[in-house]
Amino acid sequence: MSHSAGDFRYCRGMDETLTVLVVEDDPPIAGQLVRGLKRSGYDVVLLTRGDEVVQTVRRVTPAAVILDLMLPGAFGLDILVALREFTTIPVLVLTARTTLDTRVDSFRRGATDFIAKPYFFEELLVRLEARLGDRRRDPPVRFADVEVDLAARRVRVAGHDAGLTRAELDILLYLVSRAGTAVARERIAEHAIATENDRTERAADVHVSRLRRKLGRGADHLCTVRGFGYRLDLVAPNT
Repeated sequence: MSHSAGDFRYCRGMDETLTVLVVEDDPPIAGQLVRGLKRSGYDVVLLTRGDEVVQTVRRVTPAAVILDLMLPGAFGLDILVALREFTTIPVLVLTARTTLDTRVDSFRRGATDFIAKPYFFEELLVRLEARLGDRRRDPPVRFADVEVDLAARRVRVAGHDAGLTRAELDILLYLVSRAGTAVARERIAEHAIATENDRTERAADVHVSRLRRKLGRGADHLCTVRGFGYRLDLVAPNT
C-alpha cells in the first residue's frame, strides 16, 4: 500500500523530538518535505538558500540535513565540504542531478546518503530514520566521571547534568570527536564557537577554562598543548 507525505507516519519514541534542516528552493518539494517530516514527529527548519546553511547548522544543531544541490547562494557540493569542517551530522543529498559523477562527488565531499528526484517520501523517511538510528546506537564517551552523549548533546559529571553553556558544550563535543588529537586554538574558535563575534583564540581559552571547572575529575583529561591548543585524552595522562 502506498502512502503520501501527508498520511505516512513513522513510529518513534515520544521523548524524541529531533530537528531536521531541509534545504530546498522548489516550493512544492519543500512543502511536501516539511509537511511529511512534521507529521512524522520531527521539528523542521526550512532554508531556500545555500549561503545560509552553515550558519543555521551552527545555530540550530539539527539532527540531520536534507540538502538539494542546485540552490541560490551556494552550490550544494561546496556546502557539504563546509559542513564537514565542523560536524558529522547526517547529510542526505536530494537532487535531480543523478549522474554517476554527481553521486561520487557527493559522497567524496561528505554526503551520508544520496536520493534522486523524483523520489518517494516513504523511502526518504526510512533512509533518514536509518541514519539517525545509527547515531542513536553510538555509546556515550566516558572519561573519569564524565559521560558525553554526542548524539543527544548531553554531558553528565558524576551522574548529574554538567550545566554547560552552548559554547562550552560545542567545544567539548568538538574535542571528544577528535579525542587524542591536538586541536589548534584557531580551529576551535572557527569550528566550535557558534557566535561569530566570539570566534577568537582568546575566547576559546576562556571557554575552555570555564569548561574545565565544570568537568570535575575529567578536567585532568583536557590537556593544554603549549603554544598550540588543546587535546582531550580519554585515558588519564598518568595511566
